Amino acid sequence: MGNDVYTELREKGEMSLVVKKKNDLSLVPHIPEKNSIIKKISELEPAVCVEVLSFFPIKNGSVKEKDIVLLKIFNILHSLSTMQGIYYYSESRKKDFILYRDAFVVENPETKMPVEDPKFHSLQSISSIYSFFNDSSLGKYICSINYFCSDTYVIMEMENETSINYMFVPIVRPEGLLSYLIVLPFENEIIVYSLSCLKITNFFGIADGKIESLYNRIKAVYNWFQNSYLEYK
Repeated sequence: MGNDVYTELREKGEMSLVVKKKNDLSLVPHIPEKNSIIKKISELEPAVCVEVLSFFPIKNGSVKEKDIVLLKIFNILHSLSTMQGIYYYSESRKKDFILYRDAFVVENPETKMPVEDPKFHSLQSISSIYSFFNDSSLGKYICSINYFCSDTYVIMEMENETSINYMFVPIVRPEGLLSYLIVLPFENEIIVYSLSCLKITNFFGIADGKIESLYNRIKAVYNWFQNSYLEYK
């Protein structure tokens, strides 16, 4: 990210943008995968797309053992069962509400057999899993999640394998949800880039009302990661 973006982030504590054009992603960190991420979002042609850049300080001081920190981040991002019961602000209910009633890793999309969260003792450059979510608003669906780890950051890429419904109406077809979480540890702080995009069927203006909801969901996942990192043992 440029110095101007970093300066604004430090001043505001968070930056968020609604992406209105396919290639108008302006908060993506300057990493080698940046162009491929932008290309993938462009090919999706989403109706709703929100990106958020946040950071939080590390209580125990500077990042001296980068591999240890990256491994910690890598394991947290694989611990999907801990997302069960997290809260987000529901725009329709006008109050905090449970986001995921259930969340866990599954063996594959066909059997949906629950398995334990993966636990790694060393960094892996690439990792892939499937996950099941029972969303309080969008029902039950399966996602494929891919992880990419470099020596300075971790990427979590999530895409739905099954349809997503809203009030029993299919509004997102398979591969119509694409989300990224990019975590970059720096000296004394962790910077987190979040991106979530939906190629959504706009029944009765459904897409128009999903911008705030998508932002609130991003914040819920960010809060989950931050709390998990600060409480990790």
